[in-house]
Amino acid sequence: IYKNIEELEGVKILRFSSPIFYGNVDGFKKCIKSTVGFDAIRVYNKRLKALRKIQKLIKKGQLRATKNGIIRDAGSSNNAFEPDDDIEDPEDLDIPTKEIEIQVDWNSELPVKVNVPKVPIHSLVLDCGAISFLDVVGVRSLRMIVKEFHRIDVNVYFASLQVHVIEKLEKTIFFLTVHDAVLHLQNQVKSREVQDSILNDCKDPLELMEAELIEEELDVQDEAMRSLAS
Repeated sequence: IYKNIEELEGVKILRFSSPIFYGNVDGFKKCIKSTVGFDAIRVYNKRLKALRKIQKLIKKGQLRATKNGIIRDAGSSNNAFEPDDDIEDPEDLDIPTKEIEIQVDWNSELPVKVNVPKVPIHSLVLDCGAISFLDVVGVRSLRMIVKEFHRIDVNVYFASLQVHVIEKLEKTIFFLTVHDAVLHLQNQVKSREVQDSILNDCKDPLELMEAELIEEELDVQDEAMRSLAS
């Protein structure tokens, strides 16, 4: 019917046509994974593992970080690459790294051999027009989903929510229609592009405000990621 529809680059839209409650939360999460093409929790864990390895190599002098936090090879060739094994060193969680700021382009080739899944999207829009019921477990699950995607730099938007469902949730990321959500995130992308242009043209570094976290309490992995990257 709609022959000229084009999928926006970096955006995925999912329509879930069932209530979200304790009995089908797992099915809802599976639908999200199938739509976006990756597991947000696995991506985060792999990024954390890569950051640990990168930090080790920086301390060994095999890698270095520029003023902008971009990782570069400091001269070592294959020695800078470490295998991606599944054995984690418990001491890795306690590595202090406050003296170095690290920023990694996760969609480019990494300086360590850790298979970090690519994240080809920046926004996920959930069309909730057919969701007629939401229990406590469903609300908690939605909050965790937002948090899981937020920490890998993917924004989650909820559209077409019914009034009684909206009343159970905060309204900062909810829109009347999918179209409204898409227009908003397009404006967000344009704003980021303008901001990046200003940063590139400015000689003095600008102080960036830290994004407000969805949850008040961070788990142990969040604390580890923050200590590695700051």
